[in-house]
Amino acid sequence: MKRTIVFSVAVFILAFLVISYIPVTISHAVKVSYPMDKTMEQFLSSKSLAKWYNEDSTQYKLKVTPINPATLNVYATDANDRKRHIVITMTPDASNPLTTIVTMKMKGHITEKLFPGRPPKNNLSQLLNKLQAYMEDSERMYGFRIRKTLVSDTTFIFMTRTVPTTSKQEETKKIFNDLISFAAANNITYNGVRIFHTERINRETIQLFASIGVSSYVPDHPSDSILVKHMPYKKNLLEAEFEGKYGDADSVYQALDAYKTDRNLINMAIPYQKFITPGYGFSDTQRVRINVYYPYY
Repeated sequence: MKRTIVFSVAVFILAFLVISYIPVTISHAVKVSYPMDKTMEQFLSSKSLAKWYNEDSTQYKLKVTPINPATLNVYATDANDRKRHIVITMTPDASNPLTTIVTMKMKGHITEKLFPGRPPKNNLSQLLNKLQAYMEDSERMYGFRIRKTLVSDTTFIFMTRTVPTTSKQEETKKIFNDLISFAAANNITYNGVRIFHTERINRETIQLFASIGVSSYVPDHPSDSILVKHMPYKKNLLEAEFEGKYGDADSVYQALDAYKTDRNLINMAIPYQKFITPGYGFSDTQRVRINVYYPYY
C-alpha cells in the first residue's frame, strides 16, 4: 500500500513537471481612453516609457521595435540574462474609436498562466495595469490634475480693455475694481467669482478680458463699456488646478492644450482662469491658486 502511494505521488510530480513546461501563449488586455497614436507613443518614447514602466533600469534592458502602426515587438532582458519577447497590439475600441484596447502576448509555460505571480516585468497584467494607471492619471501625464466638469457659474458682467503690456498688473486691478464698483452702485449682487483672460496684441499691448459673477437681474447692456455674458449651463469644461507663481501659469494652458489635442477635443470658446486666491491683479512672482477652464465640444 505504501509503495503504491509513493509511486502515485512520484507519477503526479513527474506529470506536473512535464506539464509545467508545455508552451502556451499568455495574454492580457486593458482599455485606455486615448487614440492609438498617443497610446503607441507611451512605448516608442523612451521618456514616456520610463514614466510608467518604472522598474530599476539597472536590472533590465528593454528594446521596442514597431512592426506596423498597430503592433510592437518588445524584447526584455533581466539582470540574469533571461529574455522575454512580448508582442503588443493596439486596436480602436468598436464603441469609441478614441479609446484603445492594448493587448500584450508572450510565450510562456502553463504554470505561468495558471499561477501568474511573477515579477512585474514578466507579468503582463501588472505591466498593462501600470500603463493604464499612468495614462489615466493626468497629473503624471501632463503635470496637472485635469478633469472634465460642467459649467455652473452662468451669469457675469464683463469688460475688456487694451492696455500696455507693462501695465498689465495695475490695469487688471482697475478693471476688476470698476466691475465690482459698478455692481455695487447698481444693486447687482456680486457673488465673488472672478474670471480672467488675456490676449497679446503685439509686443507693446495686451487685451484684458475680465468678468465677475452676479446672481441678480442685470439688463443686457448695463452700460457702454460693460456687457452681460451668459455661459450655457452644464456645458462641457476641462478644468486644471494650478498653484504656484502667477507668472508660471502659462504651463497649465500648455498642459490643457496637449490634453485636448491628445483626446481630439474641440474648443467651444476661449479659455479662462478663475481666481481661487482672494484678490486680482497679481504680480508674476506672487503665489496663487487658480483654476483654468477650456470650454469644449
